[in-house]
Amino acid sequence: MKQSLKKLIPKKLLEKYYPYKWQYLNIKTLIKEYNQLQSMKEWKSIDKNNNPIAWYTYPTLEYLNALDLRDKIVLEWGGVAHLYTGVQGQKK
Repeated sequence: MKQSLKKLIPKKLLEKYYPYKWQYLNIKTLIKEYNQLQSMKEWKSIDKNNNPIAWYTYPTLEYLNALDLRDKIVLEWGGVAHLYTGVQGQKK
């Protein structure tokens, strides 16, 4: 079906609007998966469950959450860094 639609739509039009598809998908992901819109409305750093989160980038939080840091101490510097509680059983 995609191929038949591409044949019907002029190439210039496809080239002009194709990049916006990726912007739309990025915005959709930020709003749904990361709750960024609500975070911006409330002027707070919150996750998709409305829990406060540290001022890290989303990829950084995902990376840290994927690590087993139970027997480690995580140094958090500045801002509201004390809010990073993603590590289960982390030493305080």
